[in-house]
Formats: sequence, structure tokens, C-alpha cells
Amino acid sequence: MKHPWHLLPLYVLILCLSSCSAPYFQDSDSYLLQENDDSLSVNRDLVVRPYDILYINVKTYGTEINDYLAITDASPLESGAYYRGYLVSRSGTVELPLVGMIHISGKTLKEVREELEDRFSKYVNNPFIEVKFLTFKVYVLGEVQSPGLVTLATEAGTLMDALSLSGDLTDYGNREKIKVIRQGERPTVQYVDLTKTDFIGGAAFHLQPNDIVYIEPIAVKNLQKITPFVSLGLSLFTAIVTLLTYLARRQ
Repeated sequence: MKHPWHLLPLYVLILCLSSCSAPYFQDSDSYLLQENDDSLSVNRDLVVRPYDILYINVKTYGTEINDYLAITDASPLESGAYYRGYLVSRSGTVELPLVGMIHISGKTLKEVREELEDRFSKYVNNPFIEVKFLTFKVYVLGEVQSPGLVTLATEAGTLMDALSLSGDLTDYGNREKIKVIRQGERPTVQYVDLTKTDFIGGAAFHLQPNDIVYIEPIAVKNLQKITPFVSLGLSLFTAIVTLLTYLARRQ
């Protein structure tokens, strides 16, 4: 019986390919948005979600009431421009002085301000309300210099802001196919081609809190990963063939 030793390199190559680490979000194309999908429309009015941290400040013409309404029990944050805020509960509520518990999840900052103005107007004259996001965070993964959680100190965070804070793409990052995954009841995926400028101003350019930005590796890096294994496999194959040849000649 003829042994298929000539197929050994192929077996080794298949083994190496299967053992290499797989890229993230391989099933994301099933959530891919189409060009004519209404979900692609740019929505810069961010909505409040559970576990967001908001800066809420209420001012009036009275000094004493201003001191009472000042935030004193807020949690400190690491963000440069913002320092303290209110945590939105799992049920989407915050508890504030005078007005008590208010449900704000799902509302834009403008709607939250209007709601608070209406509530506080029952207790003080002409309240001035400030509401800001303290936790505009996105996840940048894959082929960037510093992957991880990125905090954007602005309510108008962009893809370029996130990539800049991550140290830009590595030499192996695929600049033509960057995934922007938007979380929600049904996650959506959009692709961005950094080699062109038509993505600027689009829905994927303007990020939203908890977006995931993933930069895939180019094929060259995947090949470099398996090269040492292929070399090892070929060396092993050569050694086995040499040994078999030696044994066959002695018989």
C-alpha cells in the first residue's frame, strides 16, 4: 500500500490554518445595512441609556436654592472636561433633589432638559438646566496601536476621534473595510473605507456611545502568522521523508 506522504505538507498547512486565531465578529455581515436603508440616516441627537452618567446642573436666580440643587453626591470620572454626574439606573431613571425620581432613558438631551425644566418649574422660578453626557465611550478593537475602551470628551464624537485616541491603525490594518457596529435591539454593521472621503459626514462617521469599531487584519498578516508553522511542517516533512528513504534502502 502506497502511503500518501506527499500529502503531509497539506495536512500540516490545514492544521496551522485552523489553529490561527480567528478575527472578531465573523457573523456581522448578517446585520449589514444596505445603501437605501433608513437606518443609515445620520442621527446626531444621542439618546440616554441605562448606565449612562450625566452631568445635570440646575440654576436659578436664587443663591440659596442654587446651593441646594448643586450636585453633591455624584461619582467622580476620569474625563478631562467633566468631573461628576448622575448614573442612570438599570430601569432608566435618575433621582434628583426636589423632583425625585425621573425616567429619562430613551430621551435625547434636549428632551431631558425640557422634562427637567417642566418639573423644576413647579418649585423654582425660571430654572436653567444643563445636561451633558459624561460617558461617551466606544470600543476600538483589532489592528490599532492601542485597542480598548476609548472615552470621547464630546457629544459629537467621530470615527476619526476614536481612531486618533487609539494611536491610528497598524501597518496591518485593513483601511478599506472598517466595521462600525452599532448596538441596539438589532445590532447594525456599516463598513467604512478610509482610502476615500465619501464616508465623512455619514452615519458611521458620527459615532454613538457604546459603538464598536473593529479593524480587520489584511491578508498579509494572516500569512505571516502561519509562515513559522508552515516552515516547521516542511522541516518535519523533510525529516520524515529522509528517514523513510534511509530505512527503505536498508531493507
